[in-house]
Amino acid sequence: MKQGAKLTSQMNNRRELNPDQRRAKNEGDRRRRREHTVEFQRLQMAEAELQALLETQRSENRNLREKNERLNAMLSNLMNMIHQLREERRQQRETMEMSRLFVCRLTHGFNLIEFQVPMKMVQVMRLLLEGIKKRSYQLAFNSLQCA
Repeated sequence: MKQGAKLTSQMNNRRELNPDQRRAKNEGDRRRRREHTVEFQRLQMAEAELQALLETQRSENRNLREKNERLNAMLSNLMNMIHQLREERRQQRETMEMSRLFVCRLTHGFNLIEFQVPMKMVQVMRLLLEGIKKRSYQLAFNSLQCA
């Protein structure tokens, strides 16, 4: 058979259906169209639900990203504060160590004797030295007045 004859034969096959066959075929076509329509509507509803879930997820991701940025900024600030506090603590230790290591020098000839004194003793010795200085100034002033 030639190509044209084949098409004509197929077209004739459609017309050759008896009324019962045509009704059955049409009913099958309608049923398939209904199934396709129902499936299409189901897929559209599923897509709408997924779009809503996607938007919710995007919003949550955006909020988490912003919160993460805030936490990273706080972490950076805390790390800076820790660094500053450690530096301050180091400086305070140095200052305390220098204060605690009050070195008294006693002169005996050309030899210098150094020894460590507790902090309380340092404070007491400072007060004593201040008192001695004041007293010696008063004595000197009084001796000048008497002369």
